[in-house]
Amino acid sequence: MFEIVKPHAFNRQSGYGLFRKLFLPSSKIREIQINNLLLTKRELADSVPDSFMACLRDEEHKAKIKFLKAIKLFNQEKLKMAEKEIRKICYGSAGFKLRSKTNDFIRTRAASIISLRKVELNEKVIHKIRRHLKAISNVGTLVLTVKPTGKLDKLITAINKIEMMISDWHGRDVLKETVERFLEINMIDLKKELISLNKLKMTLIDYDQNLYNVSSLRLIRS
Repeated sequence: MFEIVKPHAFNRQSGYGLFRKLFLPSSKIREIQINNLLLTKRELADSVPDSFMACLRDEEHKAKIKFLKAIKLFNQEKLKMAEKEIRKICYGSAGFKLRSKTNDFIRTRAASIISLRKVELNEKVIHKIRRHLKAISNVGTLVLTVKPTGKLDKLITAINKIEMMISDWHGRDVLKETVERFLEINMIDLKKELISLNKLKMTLIDYDQNLYNVSSLRLIRS
């Protein structure tokens, strides 16, 4: 959002780069936690062998260690400098540009979504649409705290409904990929565990396909 208003002060190097080393391990932790949350659902819980859960716990432990190391190395001085620029943008003359610049940003992202909807919807295209929707939602939500408007509030509410549905599909798709990766790199000795994992995988594929169809229909209509 701040890059939109003041690109020379906030860009991929100075803004995004400041948090990247924190974001990567924390996103891995979040991915595993979403996997664990999904695995508590009734339709999936019966198909989860102990070996798979143990693997998730081990991956989460390693990701937390990396995250803690990243926190220790985090540059507090650069953060303080960034905070000063943020205050200037929010409370200075640059703040007046925020609404118009945000509108331009939303229109550009919306145009990209419209272009993507013109091609045949598939998993790759929906992932791209999801990223655009998430960008609009994130920036719009931040702007609402600085320059609230009823029109923007309604837009963000509508976008969040679609983005949440796609995120649910994406979360299960990530879990399916985790199961596939586990099957590739681990020797499953017990036939019962192999059957359970394949059952889990097929359940996720079926659910993903149904949610994919609903998401596609919602995107076409919206």
